[in-house]
Amino acid sequence: MREENQDHKWPLVTDGRGRLWGKHRDEFLERVAGRFKRYLVPDSGVLLSSARASDGKLWMGTERGLFKTTSSGAPPVALARPPDVDQVEQVFEDSRGQLWVGAGSHVYHAMATDVASARPVAWARTEIPGAGQLSKIIETSSGAIWAATSLHGVWRFHSGAWAPIPASRRLQTPAIYNLVPSRSGGLWILSTGTSIRV
Repeated sequence: MREENQDHKWPLVTDGRGRLWGKHRDEFLERVAGRFKRYLVPDSGVLLSSARASDGKLWMGTERGLFKTTSSGAPPVALARPPDVDQVEQVFEDSRGQLWVGAGSHVYHAMATDVASARPVAWARTEIPGAGQLSKIIETSSGAIWAATSLHGVWRFHSGAWAPIPASRRLQTPAIYNLVPSRSGGLWILSTGTSIRV
């Protein structure tokens, strides 16, 4: 029987300039002139999440930290992540320039420009009780930050704390896998075998 490794897949993501990036073990891959150019970044781990940055580049969360792509022809750089965080399970930059990082049931945020620079980063930390793991962080059309969790539904960040979204409790399970903007407004909440638009 052949043993398969989970990290054999190449998650592919596109930055704001249309460049295609991938991740395979300790290599980042950039599509250049019809081929993948490989950048070896030791101990960078498997890609867990990615998000477009306001400057068109990509934030990448891996099982070993936080990275950001640079100009073409150079590898992504490792950045300061929140204290005591190894795996960056979710990453998202909102329209106000805040970078959001999810790790377990904790959510951190700081100014994206500070994170991308060599300046010290003041991370604010909050918690979604019983979340298990964050499966998505997203900004709604009204500017609210929502988070989907693997064990405890969907939550909204309001006045410095997280509050549950009542509509997510109508689903058959509290395990939420994704939040997707709807073309007709609102968000789709995707769960096991079911979805609702709110």
